[in-house]
Order: sequence, then C-alpha cells, then structure tokens
Amino acid sequence: MMFPSRTELLNRIYNHTLKTGEPLSLSLDDETSPEHRLTDPIQKDIDYLTDNGYVKDEYDIIGSAHLVLTEKGEQFVENERAPQKQSETQSPVFNFNAPVTGNAVIDTQENVTQNVSCSLPELETLFSQRPNEEQEQLNEILDLLRNLQKDEPSLPKHTCGKIMNFLSKHIELKIPIALTLFQHFIG
Repeated sequence: MMFPSRTELLNRIYNHTLKTGEPLSLSLDDETSPEHRLTDPIQKDIDYLTDNGYVKDEYDIIGSAHLVLTEKGEQFVENERAPQKQSETQSPVFNFNAPVTGNAVIDTQENVTQNVSCSLPELETLFSQRPNEEQEQLNEILDLLRNLQKDEPSLPKHTCGKIMNFLSKHIELKIPIALTLFQHFIG
C-alpha cells in the first residue's frame, strides 16, 4: 500500500535526482543532517518501494541507501504531480458565438448557450413549425412520447418502422426526440 511517507520519499528522490543528478544517499550513521539519516521507518518504506519496483539502491551497501527511481517510480511521481500542475495553470476556455440551428452550432464566434433538454411541450412547438406534409408522422411521434409518459409503452411495429424512416430523413429532429426519451427513462 502506498502510504504518504512512501509517496514523500519518492518525491524526495525525484527532486534530489533532478537537482543533483545523483542518487539520494541516506545513512544510518549520519548524525549531521537529519534529512539524510536512514531510520527504521524509512528503511521499511525503501524495502516496500524496492520490492514493488519503484526504486533501486544503486550501491547496495549495508547501513546506507543510495536511491534512484525506476521508470515505474518516475511515472508514479509524475502522475501524482499532474493534478497539481493542472490546478496551478488555468484551463483554456473556448467561447463560441454563432448562429444556432436546432441543436447545431455553425461558425466560430464568441458565445453559445446550448439548451440540452427538450420537454414534450417544447417538442410540440418544434414540430408545429415543420411543414404540413410531416405533421402526420410528427403527431405519431408525439403520441408515442405521451404514451411513454403515461407508462403505456405500446408501440405497433409498423409505427416504429415509420418513425425510424422519418427520422433518418430528418436528422435535425433526432436530438430533441432523444433528449425527451432520455429524460423520461432517466429523469
């Protein structure tokens, strides 16, 4: 298990190696600098990290450790630091202002507000704006959606085929209908 002390040791090794180009040296008999003293808890962390392939001891001398990160250790440290780097730098913001046709955005300008919900009354309004020759099929779709809202999901096979055929010709209606169905089943 990766305890905080082990993560801290990996970071110490990483930083030291970047700064000096040398292994991090720890010793049992180093009384002068506590940051280079090899204690029992640190030795246990080293044993774990070595056994699991995060670090290796360059010289393997009894009473001391000369630690470098393996590729696995470097990846761990870099992945550990990645969220910090992302929070330190601001994410890029993309703004678009463009004419909106149905649920499609065309052009590249500054601001877009996209409504990603569609209620049954909104669909009725959208459908009423369609040409008269489409109204029969659109009413079938509305009837189906009303029945689903009443928990009466009966749908004759020929109706399903007609609806799918109609929607394949009118792709701009797929998203509002799908959103209405999604809200019904998930909402």
